[in-house]
Amino acid sequence: MKRGKGQKRVLITAGPTQEPIDDVRYITNSSSGKMGIALAREALRRGYDVTMVHGPISQKIPRGCHSIAIRTSKDMIREVSKELQRGYDILIGSAAMADFYVEKISGKLDSKKPALLHLEPGPKLLEIVCKRWPQLFIVGFKAEYKAKNLVKIASKFMEEKGLDMVVANDLSQGVFASDETDIIILDRSRDLSNGKGTGRISKAEASAIIWNRIEKLWKEQSRGVS
Repeated sequence: MKRGKGQKRVLITAGPTQEPIDDVRYITNSSSGKMGIALAREALRRGYDVTMVHGPISQKIPRGCHSIAIRTSKDMIREVSKELQRGYDILIGSAAMADFYVEKISGKLDSKKPALLHLEPGPKLLEIVCKRWPQLFIVGFKAEYKAKNLVKIASKFMEEKGLDMVVANDLSQGVFASDETDIIILDRSRDLSNGKGTGRISKAEASAIIWNRIEKLWKEQSRGVS
């Protein structure tokens, strides 16, 4: 598919990753990729050149979106890094990547014997991207479970990673694999909306709100507004 001249280019990560335990088993999470797909669909509607790097999902990729399928977190980091070298304006990291890698065992574990899995924290995609592409506009997602101080956690996450914007949500609200979500958006303007979320809305509605904020910040940065 031909890319339009002058289009802003956005790369969106979506879905879960799968980290092999042995040659037939793996650990993963229940992410469906629906949020990433909604973001891609909204970006296409607004005229962006969109690429998705996504883990194993059953959702249909929007027509007109360039798609790169991966399996593991290492695959995700490799393919995103490779793709960003081609030149992008925006990265939206909505994928629910695994936080740990498993020390893989060859063959198949004996199900009749206890198994001890060794989990190692893996490198973080957004940390790598922020260091290598500092001029890129980067949106991160921060998901917690029953966090009483979600805004504080997400704000710290934004500062530590050097992100332009963060979309935060509480997984205890059943948003994983759902068509709906409840998000709080933080950005460097410190407009935290008093820590209030959007309330329960569709992921299509949430994607429009997220893109409205991205485009507002983009225009402010272009005018040199801090």
